[in-house]
Amino acid sequence: MIDDPELAALFRDEADEHLRLLESGLLHLEGERGDADTLEEVLREAHSLKGAARMLGLSDVELLSHALEDRVRSATHGTEPLTEDACDRLLAGVDALRALCHEALDDVPSGVDVMRAIADLSGESTAGTAIVDVLSEQPAVSERRAGPQAPEPEPAQSGARGPTATDLRIDTIRVAPRKLDALMNQSGELTVTRTRIARRQVEVAALLREWDELYQRQHTNRHEMTSTLAGADPAIAARLRIDWERAESSLRDIGSGLRRLLDDMGADSARLENVAGKLDEGIREARMLPLSTVFGQFHRMVRDIGRSEDKQIELVVEGGETLVDKRIVEEIKDALMHLMRNAIDHGIETPAERIGAGKLPTGTIRLSGRLDGSTVIIEVSDDGRGLDLERIRAAAVRIGFVTEVEAASLEAEHVRDLVFVSGLSTSSQVTDMSGRGVGMDVVRANIEVLKGRIEIASGPGLGCVVTCHLPQALSTTRVLLVRLGGHVYGLPLDSVRVVMKVAPSDMYRVDGRTSITVEGEPVSAVLAADLLHLPTGATEDPTAPVPVVVLVHAQEYLALQVDEIVEEQEIVLKPIGALLKHVRNVMGAGILGTGDVCIVLSSADLVRSVRFADRPVQPAPRLATSPRQLRVLVVEDSATTRVQEKRILEEAGYQVCAAVDGEDAWTLLGEVSVDAVVSDVLMPNLDGFGLTERIRASDRLSDLPVVLVTTLTSDADRRKGLKAGANAYLTKAGFDQSALLETLARLVGPGSKSPS
Repeated sequence: MIDDPELAALFRDEADEHLRLLESGLLHLEGERGDADTLEEVLREAHSLKGAARMLGLSDVELLSHALEDRVRSATHGTEPLTEDACDRLLAGVDALRALCHEALDDVPSGVDVMRAIADLSGESTAGTAIVDVLSEQPAVSERRAGPQAPEPEPAQSGARGPTATDLRIDTIRVAPRKLDALMNQSGELTVTRTRIARRQVEVAALLREWDELYQRQHTNRHEMTSTLAGADPAIAARLRIDWERAESSLRDIGSGLRRLLDDMGADSARLENVAGKLDEGIREARMLPLSTVFGQFHRMVRDIGRSEDKQIELVVEGGETLVDKRIVEEIKDALMHLMRNAIDHGIETPAERIGAGKLPTGTIRLSGRLDGSTVIIEVSDDGRGLDLERIRAAAVRIGFVTEVEAASLEAEHVRDLVFVSGLSTSSQVTDMSGRGVGMDVVRANIEVLKGRIEIASGPGLGCVVTCHLPQALSTTRVLLVRLGGHVYGLPLDSVRVVMKVAPSDMYRVDGRTSITVEGEPVSAVLAADLLHLPTGATEDPTAPVPVVVLVHAQEYLALQVDEIVEEQEIVLKPIGALLKHVRNVMGAGILGTGDVCIVLSSADLVRSVRFADRPVQPAPRLATSPRQLRVLVVEDSATTRVQEKRILEEAGYQVCAAVDGEDAWTLLGEVSVDAVVSDVLMPNLDGFGLTERIRASDRLSDLPVVLVTTLTSDADRRKGLKAGANAYLTKAGFDQSALLETLARLVGPGSKSPS
């Protein structure tokens, strides 16, 4: 009998699924005895059930599962083929396992002689199906529950196995994670649709206001018409009055219809919001997993590494019951692994060092999780030696990140942040644990991809605390939409401290930087267009107040001067693709209520862009104007990538037209004249290789420069692209927008067009 209710519930569901798959697999093998894949699946299910039973001390289930596994393995290796009699014996073994599981879960005697059942599996007993009589009344595992049992109904016919139809009750089902991910994505799209419907409501309300004005003018004109017609021919006047009354009646009907439509839209929108909200909440709950899913994996690691380092370490885990989104659990493991290793290697001292410092010989690492509103806070802390700020300063100088003068002037909080710099390590030698200068920068990157932030606190000899702030769920994101360089961009609303308008006279210089005062403190104020290398338009009134968005990240502030504050909106944030991973300041993309693609900027990147700068951010150099603006055709089936490539090229001074695949591009090439083509390779209808070959085969286009930008990185693919006639082959894995711009400048300007 399993005493632990949680383990019993887990084993009930697990055993039921293993037995169901065993039974269905064996039934399939009766007709397809040579199906190697099904044999492997049956073998895997028997092995898994055996392992689960062993963990719970269910020796009878373990023994019989092991015997069944051995019999199936013999069939897999071809030493004992599955005859019809063998399948009968194996199915009887599954029934025996089901009865033994009931006994363990519900304390119901199974009546199974385990040794006899094992002998039956191997064919050593002449009573191959003798146990069937005992098992004929056994229901599926999932249908029994602990506690008082209701009387079982009589089976429909003698010798029938399993429950009758009226007994069937399934309390739990397993759902593939990808299906939940797909549902979450659709739920997010429903939120966007809800936003668009709300916008349509506003448009209908505006139409109704216009109608009111029109009706009032019509009503006023009627009195004027009556006066005008007073001296007119009576027949004509009567006809005009009738026509006027009909028009006025039609206007009233239209007004009534608009009001009913607006009321109905309001009711429908409210119902949609209610349903969408409940659906989103339900899917989020279904995706939630306890932090113990990942926390429980570190006990063995700490024990083993501690022993290898001759350190005595106790791991204390708290808050494992905290529920978070499945993706958070999946993505946080590697980051926590880095933090735990750093705590062991850099933090906890040897027993001798700890005793010498007046500490207990055993160090403590504490891994905790808790929920603060909708934010999950995960902390990794230790009571070790803490951060050595002077060694961190020296390491930053050694790798050239800062000069000695700059390092000496850094505040302690900025020195602690240096541990997140790529390539920085305070270890004097490279080991399996540390010294490679990688790790903490990866940790921060992983946290920020999950829309979180990381903080570090430490004191000499007092240990170190690393705190990760993460959203509990990942689906939709609320953003502040701003206009920059003629395009709309999104800023994560949880990073926006305040939005204001600042007069140029209120800006001043501090350490060579333009600054404004926010909450009594000077904050660097940067033109967002210059930070992102976007074109800036001429200011109509240089004395007019400037829209400013103040961002905060890791307790650091940055004031972004933007062209216009548009509105707040909830969007479904799409993760960035391979092409955009190396584009700084981009967090992701989403679809606005208008249907347009919106690039969402990374607050962390924007703040870091000016953190250690020794001078103000300078405007990006603009391309010199030429007699004719060069036109580039971008061919890309991903809308997000297509928009980003288009913006990169437009900001560099090119005129851009776009196509969604090779066929669309070929049609456009017959209609417009372009100076170069930048194309993806893997696309529907006609891929990049095929498009390049068509261009090279055309008398009119044979000299047109073609640049392929693709995820295909093998030498064979590269040779295929160049053989098709591409002038350059760039991979998205190492994509650098400057490389694309340099390649285009070389191809469409003076110089060679030979493949590279």
